[in-house]
Amino acid sequence: MFDQTNFEKQAKRKRFFPAFLWAIIICVLSLMPSRNLPELRFDLLAPDKLAHVAVYALLSFLWLWGYKETNRKKVSIVLLGSIILGVLLEIAQYLFFPDRFFELYDILANVIGAIIGIIALFFYHKTLSVWIFQFLAVLFLALS
Repeated sequence: MFDQTNFEKQAKRKRFFPAFLWAIIICVLSLMPSRNLPELRFDLLAPDKLAHVAVYALLSFLWLWGYKETNRKKVSIVLLGSIILGVLLEIAQYLFFPDRFFELYDILANVIGAIIGIIALFFYHKTLSVWIFQFLAVLFLALS
């Protein structure tokens, strides 16, 4: 017999697959050894910071996309989860990778990106964020 609840659970999991995949990509890229890192400075328009913004915007967009409906609680969970992931990756870079650094400005860029991704999803549901989402994707590709 066909189990409707099992089918719904599988469909829900599939909606989150892009977010899980993107989170894994972020973790791998963030924990790779890096050569020739730029000087530490406060410049949110530096390519490094813009890449953080784009990557975390896409992450929060995909996480919220996984939910059929959004509310304040789900938005808060996505934002908090993005922040925690960014902080944990910065700490891991500092503790386990001698050529990587803990940067508060990377965390700030991650938070800004997560907020932009959340805003983009709300615009997307209003059919306006296609432009914003495409812009973030092009920005990420250009900075890669």
